[in-house]
Amino acid sequence: MGISESPSPPHLYPQALQLKLYQAFIFSIPILFSIILFLLFYLFYLKRRASIGSNSPVAATLPRNSTQPIIHN
Repeated sequence: MGISESPSPPHLYPQALQLKLYQAFIFSIPILFSIILFLLFYLFYLKRRASIGSNSPVAATLPRNSTQPIIHN
């Protein structure tokens, strides 16, 4: 009764390709995180600020050729 050693199962991808895939995945995480942060910043801060500025009652009530300066906060 000899013990036969079973060969180790072959990798699905070569070691170099696995390393490249791992590096690409690790590199893409901060980029995707930054894109999501910028998108949330745009949606919740800049969009609200733009909608508040366009609905300003001061700018809507003053005539265009008024001598009083329009001050935007």
